[in-house]
Amino acid sequence: MAKKSFGNLGKVENMGGGLSNLITDTSKKEQKSSVKTEKTYLVKTLNIEEDDFKFIKKYVRYRRMGGDTEFTQKEALEEALSLLKDKYPDVAQNL
Repeated sequence: MAKKSFGNLGKVENMGGGLSNLITDTSKKEQKSSVKTEKTYLVKTLNIEEDDFKFIKKYVRYRRMGGDTEFTQKEALEEALSLLKDKYPDVAQNL
């Protein structure tokens, strides 16, 4: 059986660099240039009709069954509010 050669891996002069000696391409990945604004969330009590709440729960369940397994009721409300803002941009501008 042939003996495998690992180059200078076992030599004393190569022992101080750690993994950086083994990695030939040390260029950093390009960072995303998109800017995200951090949202501020409030904890509030909301009065909602029972049928509307059942609709939200059912909508979330269907989204999860459709493959979006991490979809939440909070995201469903955010989606609904986004649609309202798109429908009434003049109200959204005055906020």
